[in-house]
Amino acid sequence: SGLGAKFPSKFQHAIYAFDWTYGTIYAIHLSPEGSSYRAVKEEFVTGIPLQVTDGVIGKDGNFYFAVGGRNTPSALYRVSYVGDASTNLVKAKDSAAAKLRQLRRSIERHHGKQNPKTVDAVWKHLGHSDRFIRYAARVALEHQPVDQWQTRALAEKDKAKALSALLALSRQGEASQLHPILSALKRVAEGDLSEAQRLELLRIMSLSFIRLGKPSAELATEVATALSPYFPSTSDALNRELVSLLVYLDAPDVVAKTIPLLNQEATGLEEIDIDDALLKRSQRYGGSFL
Repeated sequence: SGLGAKFPSKFQHAIYAFDWTYGTIYAIHLSPEGSSYRAVKEEFVTGIPLQVTDGVIGKDGNFYFAVGGRNTPSALYRVSYVGDASTNLVKAKDSAAAKLRQLRRSIERHHGKQNPKTVDAVWKHLGHSDRFIRYAARVALEHQPVDQWQTRALAEKDKAKALSALLALSRQGEASQLHPILSALKRVAEGDLSEAQRLELLRIMSLSFIRLGKPSAELATEVATALSPYFPSTSDALNRELVSLLVYLDAPDVVAKTIPLLNQEATGLEEIDIDDALLKRSQRYGGSFL
């Protein structure tokens, strides 16, 4: 933390990250975004070589850091500010963000505790537009006995709330709840969903299989038949989720639909995801697509 440095206010508010390999100290500047922050890095000190190991703001307001390691000379450096800008700390003001952070922290007080009032207290926040508040509400819900909220989760009609609640149930539920969760997700999928919500739905489905067990052959076929018309998608992110799910569910047309994607221009990550999905399928049947 830059607090206490005799630097312009911007650098006093910064968090400093040390990169030993590339010999760089980054100043990480945070700006409020919802109930959390967005971080932007800026090179603060760099050198070749400069194996930075640790640093501290001294009592004199200067920035001290040490270097060394792997047979390189050790040294101690001091960074001082020279300039006309004020070094008085200016407190950041953002009343809207402060209120959201206060709300998030109030929800986080429910984490790790069981209280019969918690479910009602956090439920309305499961669909909050701020994802960190949604996350805090879901985690609070997960710390309550499942029998207090599973019926409500499966019946929730608000799509945003339902997705958070079903994610919680996928994480904390039992194998017997797999079919009800998939049925609830099918209901949520009806109508308009944003891309982020579609991704969340697919990830909940994947997690439910991981945590609660593989569906029966009949149910797997039903889910694969429902998902197949959406693959391939114009969204690379959706394609990554869909191809993994369809391979897992043994969809009969997944290979025929996936191979053409390999001939399209794609990022390295997308190619790895597609190759990995096809490799898993080939291993299942003892064949090879290479």
